[in-house]
Amino acid sequence: MNAKTAIIAATAVALLAPFVSAALTDGSSNAANKTAANGSTIQSLSADVIDNDAGLAVLSTSIKTSKPTDLLLQLTMECALWTEVISTTIQNHPAGYEPYSRAEAHVVAWVEVDGVAVKVASGDDGKVVFCDRVHEQELSDIDNSTGNHTIRQYLETRNANAFNWIVLNAGSGVHTIVVKVDIQASNTEGAFAEGAVGKRTLIVEPTRFANGATIY
Repeated sequence: MNAKTAIIAATAVALLAPFVSAALTDGSSNAANKTAANGSTIQSLSADVIDNDAGLAVLSTSIKTSKPTDLLLQLTMECALWTEVISTTIQNHPAGYEPYSRAEAHVVAWVEVDGVAVKVASGDDGKVVFCDRVHEQELSDIDNSTGNHTIRQYLETRNANAFNWIVLNAGSGVHTIVVKVDIQASNTEGAFAEGAVGKRTLIVEPTRFANGATIY
């Protein structure tokens, strides 16, 4: 079973319900209640089916607030990547005659409140890398008479299991909060990269930051 088959199989045996949400009381009658969402379905992310702008919704909840109320959005999530590289000097190989192969991908997550992405800092798009990998392999110093060769591999991985976003002055009313994920990949011919997110939780906590607080 190759990596691509494995991720499809894992998705097939995952739970059917993608996520659930629930309200958590904060013990105060004067403040809005906390709310939370969680899910355990494995959500597969393939670079050829996911739209980088729309993303894939993996958690959703709602909260009712009154002015002035700020929000602290706390996301924790499992994140995984599968990469495969093929380097060959066989001219009729399906991957092509290419001694160098590279697979690069990262899974990003962001939170939208009422359809608008929450920024981490002023001017950014709010997207945060939850796992990242660059996988390279290269054949060099090939001796055609003996078949001797050198294999070079390069593997780089970065993981973030949690991140917080801040919404200042959310305004009064009921707000819909959605967590979205996406995979962004760049691979050479014959290489591929796929990702997935697993167990995850979102906690939305109404709070009050200092007067005049800003996001830089």
